Amino acid sequence: MGKDEREITYLKEESLLKELRDCLKSMKGKDFAEGIKKALVSLQEYFEAKAAMLVYRKEEDFDLLEVHGDSADAWMKHAKEAVKTGRFLEIVSDETKKIVEVLQEDTQGLGYLLVIEPRVNNSHMELLSLVGEYMTARIMRQNVMEQLEYETTHDHLTNLWNRNSFVLWTQEHAEDQYASLGIITTDIIHLAELNEQFGYFYGSKKLVETAKLLKAVFEQFRIFRYDEDEMLVFCSNTSKEEFGVMVEQFREKLGELPFAVSMGYSWSANVNFHNQIEEAEMIMENDKRKILHGMTVMQRLEQGVIDEVQDLLNRGQYLVYLQPKVDIHTGITEGAEALIRQIDQELGIVGPGMFIPVLERYNLVHMVDLFVLEEIFRYQKREIEAGHRTIPISVNFSKKTIMYPDLIDRVRAMAQAYTIPKDLIHIEITETVGDMDHMLVEEVANHLKALGFRLSMDDFGSHYSNLAVLIQYDFDSAKIDRSMVTEITRNPKSRVVLDYMTSMINDLGIHCIVEGIETKEQVDILKNTKAEMIQGYFFGKPVPQDEFYDAYMVAELPVEKV
Repeated sequence: MGKDEREITYLKEESLLKELRDCLKSMKGKDFAEGIKKALVSLQEYFEAKAAMLVYRKEEDFDLLEVHGDSADAWMKHAKEAVKTGRFLEIVSDETKKIVEVLQEDTQGLGYLLVIEPRVNNSHMELLSLVGEYMTARIMRQNVMEQLEYETTHDHLTNLWNRNSFVLWTQEHAEDQYASLGIITTDIIHLAELNEQFGYFYGSKKLVETAKLLKAVFEQFRIFRYDEDEMLVFCSNTSKEEFGVMVEQFREKLGELPFAVSMGYSWSANVNFHNQIEEAEMIMENDKRKILHGMTVMQRLEQGVIDEVQDLLNRGQYLVYLQPKVDIHTGITEGAEALIRQIDQELGIVGPGMFIPVLERYNLVHMVDLFVLEEIFRYQKREIEAGHRTIPISVNFSKKTIMYPDLIDRVRAMAQAYTIPKDLIHIEITETVGDMDHMLVEEVANHLKALGFRLSMDDFGSHYSNLAVLIQYDFDSAKIDRSMVTEITRNPKSRVVLDYMTSMINDLGIHCIVEGIETKEQVDILKNTKAEMIQGYFFGKPVPQDEFYDAYMVAELPVEKV
């Protein structure tokens, strides 16, 4: 290349760079796409290419901007389809002659800048790299601006337009520009109570489900999260007949939800935002009163809880932990207790105190009790097949579970499905069964014993009826409640009572276990009683099933713990 040619090329590059800088600097808001296209035109002309295009990341998808000549129509059609279907890498990897610049955002791929079939300046990759850097900076800036704008106009939970957007929209749109307007309002009944009883995540899930339903029926219209538990749809320029069909379709779908949502509506050819919203809300309140006067709310709420618990079980959100029970004299793990945990979306793994009271309130605690029982059947079967030393594991049955009509049938089905020695599973029954119908408890206890399970009385010493319960039913073991040991290191009377309790249980031919042991001093005192096994954080905290064997069955207990 001669000197004159090099000067011409240099001037063309300088002119192109200036033109590109001007284009890219002008890319703000609505001018963004136009600025990109002008820059692509400049690239196409500089390289005398069939086409120039930009494929870049936008949220979870990719967008495409391009300029091209008539002879590149077919290729560009293929490129657009590839981007639309998520196969955009095909554009980069096919055999079409092209030069490519990868746009990077830190270590993340932001997109690709491509020049298709260039006829001149093919070796000027440094120029394309420079343009790519400019475009990367502008695209990142535009993405941030769009995200900020989205966050100010949309509700982050439901992704509906927010209340601020509603106010702006009604200010910017004149009522007389619409031939007609239909309005839908919805309200999730008792959302505050749902949040209080089941947690914010539960209520949020109901809001998302309602929003999803609205989007499915009113996809082409503007939907707002109008208030904490209220949503609103503006159906502009629809006939009364079309609007009526959508209302009925939506009402039918609301009836399929496992929770109660009231709705109101208004349609008019004389559009008045304020009056129509007021009318729709009045109808919505009447709908709410109709629902509240029947049993519909409670039925749906109960079914909603059942569905929620089953969903948590299906998704593995309930976990079974095991805590060791050790021989008080040798420190060897001779038993364990199965304890339920739940994965909470906000708090992480939480204990039963966070969710069992709700399940008991709705008589659904049997769902998790039976889940734990089957998990322990599976665990014991795995341990036997692995050739490990096995120990009895106790499973708690609450008072509400004892009253569950299908309890024995469900337990019998599990016992038949898992061929393991049934004495490897102990059923712990809480002391509060003393408040229940004696004949019912005795019948359930006898059935469980007949199936081969051992029975254990839980929380002994925490209730006045304990002594009677201990005598009435055929228990194999009894666990003294932690409340009976908290004072034994500093209160002589507590030590006397504890000594008496362990002796009485032992004299009745029942194995004695003490829970809640947290210090060496408590262990030393209990060694002088008739207690046989001890459970508590001093010996080991509860751990997931798959960690239990290595944590408490393989390693011997340190001497200082015994």
